[in-house]
Amino acid sequence: MRHILLRQFFKTLVISMVVFSLLIMYLVFSLEKVGTFLSIEDVIHPSDAIIVVSGGGNERIRKGVSLYKSKMSNTLIVTGATKDGSISNAQSMAIYAERRGVPMDNILKEPKAGNTFENAKLTREFFEEDPESIILVTTEYHQKRAFETFKEHYPNTKIYNSPAKVAFWNTDKWWGNSKSIYLGLSEYIKILWGQMTGIWG
Repeated sequence: MRHILLRQFFKTLVISMVVFSLLIMYLVFSLEKVGTFLSIEDVIHPSDAIIVVSGGGNERIRKGVSLYKSKMSNTLIVTGATKDGSISNAQSMAIYAERRGVPMDNILKEPKAGNTFENAKLTREFFEEDPESIILVTTEYHQKRAFETFKEHYPNTKIYNSPAKVAFWNTDKWWGNSKSIYLGLSEYIKILWGQMTGIWG
């Protein structure tokens, strides 16, 4: 009887170890895929507007200016409320772009948006009708959520994703530092929440 119990115990232990190992492998594989899941990027084409969402340093607006100079659009839209200082992030980005050769007449400023939902909602008000296509610029870790949020407000528009790169974020090894771990996991959770509730922001 004791021999039978020991055999059952070891059998259960082996099965548990196999299941646990498979679970760990699955989690590791899934975690590796988080970076590519968040950092979506398209082959872009000339569009009605380039929309740059504020946040971080100058990486996003630098990418927006580069796209403008590459003749991807004649209209650059910058969006974001005041975070630090007395002027809005949109105004700061507009000044940055103008100093690098983008005429202020070709820049539309949206200075009230305090989150991604408002970025999408308020920039849509610049268009009387749905634009045929836009180029959406944010940073790599934020691109997927921004895209899903903008789709809610631009349902009939082709959205090209063109993320700006930041030094601390490595798409393939996003767990490499505490900042990217925090941002990667928080973005992933927000996307899951949006998929479950239909509430994006």
